[in-house]
Amino acid sequence: RHMNEGKKFDAQFYSSSNQEAVQIREKALAQSVQDLRKYIKTCAMGSVGIIDAQTVTEKSRKRIHDQLREFMDEDRIIFLEVMLDDDKVQELIKLKAKTSPEYKDYLEADAEADFRQRIEEYKKVYESTSDDFNYIKIINNERHELNGIRGFLPSKIMNWVLNIRAGRYRHPIYFSRHGQ
Repeated sequence: RHMNEGKKFDAQFYSSSNQEAVQIREKALAQSVQDLRKYIKTCAMGSVGIIDAQTVTEKSRKRIHDQLREFMDEDRIIFLEVMLDDDKVQELIKLKAKTSPEYKDYLEADAEADFRQRIEEYKKVYESTSDDFNYIKIINNERHELNGIRGFLPSKIMNWVLNIRAGRYRHPIYFSRHGQ
């Protein structure tokens, strides 16, 4: 999406039936994978790269997985899936409407309605992550499911993820990169 900075995308941009938007999103994802490849190749061991993508189908996860496998070990590819019930989602919708740059020119009620519609578009095609992939699932901040997590760095990531709470927006998370 950052490749299209300055353009406005409403909820229909996230519809699986909007083929033009699907192509734009796939192009942005391909660029993200290329950027991650460059990052991983230039960084020291122990580096972590994150692709923030709405991979709501097994097909999209497989495509990302296959691209990452070209330059990463299978054990290092982990999908993070966060599932929240409607009560928790409502809080996050309000937060997104108030704070996201995407909605800076929207009335709050319109921003909330648009984001709700975006979620509905994703629900139409959503498939939970299968056991074909390594994953960490967070379910309502109460339950976690793990699959295929092994090795030092993936275990550290798992430990960190299990100790955060999705939706705890009053407690910021800071990422820092150690420099020498």
